Formats: sequence, structure tokens, C-alpha cells
Amino acid sequence: MIDDDVKRALNEILQGRTTAASSFALVTGAGTTTTVVKAGISANSVILTQAYSSLASNADILRIVPAKDQFVVTHTASGNARTHRYVCLTGLAT
Repeated sequence: MIDDDVKRALNEILQGRTTAASSFALVTGAGTTTTVVKAGISANSVILTQAYSSLASNADILRIVPAKDQFVVTHTASGNARTHRYVCLTGLAT
């Protein structure tokens, strides 16, 4: 017998739903790095991003480096607020 919470989580995964998705805002001004803190991320994680706000572009992001419980985004400098969405994939075989 599978626990109801486990069954619900498995069903959500099968339907393409995840709690590993969120959003982050790139720092404004001369700064070119933004650190995003998220429990469960490791150096082997894959971070996929998507421009979300009207002033954001996928070309804003130059590099993403995952580490323990965070990832660092290197990006272009801008005076405009830019928000990106992301999903984190962990536990991938290399």
C-alpha cells in the first residue's frame, strides 16, 4: 500500500507538475551576478531558465553555476528590473 502523500506526489510528477520551480530577479545596476538560494540544489544540478518579465531576455543570462543549496547567475548589467523563472533538476546521472 502506498501512502496517500507519496501517491499524490507521484501523480503530480507524472502530470508534469513540480515544486522545483520558482523565479528570481537579476540585480540591477552595475552588478553582474545574482545568487539564488534553494535547498536541495547541488553542484550536479541542472538549472533551466526562462525570461519572465517584459524587460527580461534569455540573452541576459551568460552562465549558471550550481552549488550546495544555491546557484550563481552571471548576467549582463542593466538598470532595469528583470525577472526569470527557473526549474531545478537534481539527481541526474552523468
